Amino acid sequence: MENRKYFLTISVISAFCMLLFIILAPLSVRAAEPAPDTLEEAQSYGKSLLLRFPDSLKGIWSSALNVWNDVYSGVRNFISPYYYKIKGFFINEAEKIKPGIKEELEKEKEELKVEVPKATKSIWQRFKDLISWWKD
Repeated sequence: MENRKYFLTISVISAFCMLLFIILAPLSVRAAEPAPDTLEEAQSYGKSLLLRFPDSLKGIWSSALNVWNDVYSGVRNFISPYYYKIKGFFINEAEKIKPGIKEELEKEKEELKVEVPKATKSIWQRFKDLISWWKD
């Protein structure tokens, strides 16, 4: 229980830090250069930012993938000792309720065989009523 709390806390904090990094990374690039004084300088500065944007986005994406791969590995390592126990439990429970489910499925099939023709007739009748109302 304690491990899950720590893991959840670390996951939330890392997601928040990645979000802040994504938001603040372009601002750090802007702070490194002086502000443009003329319109031409502003245009060239904007073009340079746009040209650098895909590379910075690739860098952010690759670092985010690394973090999430580490998170995935941690979760997998945390769950793996219990995987076969959990899988065995669910397989045993599924085998116990399987005959009851098959019986219910057969009952539902029989009910549908009776109800579907009635429903299709009523739908067709509704459609004919709609057409007759439209013609009037």
